[in-house]
This record gives sequence, structure tokens and C-alpha cells, in this order.
Amino acid sequence: MDDVTVEDVQDYLGRTDLDQDMLQGVLDAERASQRGKCRIPSNYPADLREALLRRVARNLSMRNLINTTEVETGAVFSPSNDPEVRRLENGYRRVLLA
Repeated sequence: MDDVTVEDVQDYLGRTDLDQDMLQGVLDAERASQRGKCRIPSNYPADLREALLRRVARNLSMRNLINTTEVETGAVFSPSNDPEVRRLENGYRRVLLA
């Protein structure tokens, strides 16, 4: 699967009115965060792709730039604590040994 682009983010959000440079910055930050927490295989799988798109949406939501509704609890989570992101990334999480 191809890497996630700003156009993919716009499609996921259903919005094209957000600044592309800002979206690219958020996408880059969330991609780096995901890579720091997960082992990313060379063939980027659909579940990690979906998790990255959701990370970007949650980041924008936390900035109050978009409005998202959390169906499960009504709560707004930061991207790294979002239950759906955790579920999608679970099989790829890095295990830290002390």
C-alpha cells in the first residue's frame, strides 16, 4: 500500500478547505509519532494506514480545526490514546524492555 498523502487526508476528512501546508505538517508529525511507536513493515498495511489517517484527524480535532464525534464515549482523545488508533496499531507496537 502506498504512503499516505495530503490528498488522502483530505479524502478521509471529506474536506478540501484546510491549508495543505498545515495538513502536511500534521501528517508528517503523526507519521513520525506512529513510526516511533510501531514497527512499520516495508509494505505499509491497510490498518496502519487507517490509524495514521485517524491520528491526523484527531490531531486536527484537538486543535479545534475539525469537528469529530467519538461514537463510543463522546470523549475526545489525543491521537496516541485514541482507542481505535491503539486497536489498529496494536499488532505493530514496539515492545520496550527495561
